[in-house]
Amino acid sequence: MRNIRFVLLALLATPLLAAPPRLDVKAVRAAIPPTIDGDLGDPAWQSAPEITGFTQHDPHDGQPASQKTIVRIAYDDQAIYVAARLLDDHKVTTLLGRRDDNLESDWFRIYIDAQHDGLTGASFWVNPSNVQFDMALYNDIYNDSSWDAVWSSAARIVPGGWVVAMRIPY
Repeated sequence: MRNIRFVLLALLATPLLAAPPRLDVKAVRAAIPPTIDGDLGDPAWQSAPEITGFTQHDPHDGQPASQKTIVRIAYDDQAIYVAARLLDDHKVTTLLGRRDDNLESDWFRIYIDAQHDGLTGASFWVNPSNVQFDMALYNDIYNDSSWDAVWSSAARIVPGGWVVAMRIPY
């Protein structure tokens, strides 16, 4: 079984100011790719282990998250699939806007360091209204949000929070 390493973050819409804590996980191979529709009942999602234990960035960097986030990751020969259930005791905050518009909203973000060099990578964000934001990361501290990757996502608000599913081709 092939291992894929990811650095994942589930954050609110705040700038990344310090190096995030790392969470290494194993993805599972999907026999059938999940449908990216915001329904996390697909067999691929059910076979992937739950990833929890995230920490917060704002307001108390490194402290346990105030709300629980459950992430599942699968892959096949074409793409990486990421699903998350983001629990929230409060009303989910979301706005509808254009792609790459950093709205005052809840966000689910992932950062992928495919070269495992800590200097380059890509970031993919989705808010509860399924607004996508992506950027290329380079030279350790810079980003380019004019980069528009071809990827898909679906998000929806559910009782107790919201869910998101993403397909990111290699």
